[in-house]
Amino acid sequence: GSDMVSEHYDLDVEQWQAAGTNYQTYVTSSAVVHDLGAIGYEGRSGVFLAASTAGLASSKYLDFYLSYQDSSLGLAAGLNKFGDTDLKATLGDSYPMCDGEGDSDWCGTGSLQSYWVPTQCEGIESNPSKCIELIAHSTGYDTGYFEQLTNNLGLSFVHAYYGNYVSSVVKERYLAGKPTI
Repeated sequence: GSDMVSEHYDLDVEQWQAAGTNYQTYVTSSAVVHDLGAIGYEGRSGVFLAASTAGLASSKYLDFYLSYQDSSLGLAAGLNKFGDTDLKATLGDSYPMCDGEGDSDWCGTGSLQSYWVPTQCEGIESNPSKCIELIAHSTGYDTGYFEQLTNNLGLSFVHAYYGNYVSSVVKERYLAGKPTI
């Protein structure tokens, strides 16, 4: 809604307020946000794209994800790659968000705690530094949806779980003029 209108980000793949007044305001009435359809429970998970962003590219804009199969364009644009941030220092006592054991056995271990690394980024298991860091809240929100999307589309994203720090990290990057996924 308002964050997309303010161009804090261009794509929202999880919008928990989609069924409320924000949907009426930003999608139906002013049409500044396009609803690209549900990817989960209606009103909870979906892919949303700022109307201004959709208008920037050709009619094939929805193929934008192809540019993330090779991370070089995103990295050249200033997106963080795995290893650019010190997730352990950011999380402090909340580290690790997941550790590859118990309910999060698919999550990384060792230096990859609090990360999920898809097959396409595993080239060097201990340091998938050629992949873009995707900032995520936790493994428990829409468990596996976005990880599977990353895997199925062959996207070069390493999911970094920031928990309750996700908002402050995204705002900090925005204020610094750094693109963020």
